[in-house]
Amino acid sequence: MKRTLTLLVAVVGVASLFALGLVPSVPPAPAAGSNLNGGEGCSNASLEGRYALWSDGTNVPSGTPVRGVGFATFDGGGKSFRDQYGEQ
Repeated sequence: MKRTLTLLVAVVGVASLFALGLVPSVPPAPAAGSNLNGGEGCSNASLEGRYALWSDGTNVPSGTPVRGVGFATFDGGGKSFRDQYGEQ
């Protein structure tokens, strides 16, 4: 009896939070192919900032491992710069 009452109080409490709008909502994901920046599309000219990069793979045909880490920086004007560190 005590377990049922505890469960009922918990369910009513959570339902009340949803009904009152106190639970934050998550916006829906954009549709595939849609643009988030006003329909302008994405290009090197619209990309700005510094981004970390990481690569890991195998060199063909030797089969030796290839690894690297670094940064790519985009200036928002169509130019990009890349600094990569590690084995290549």
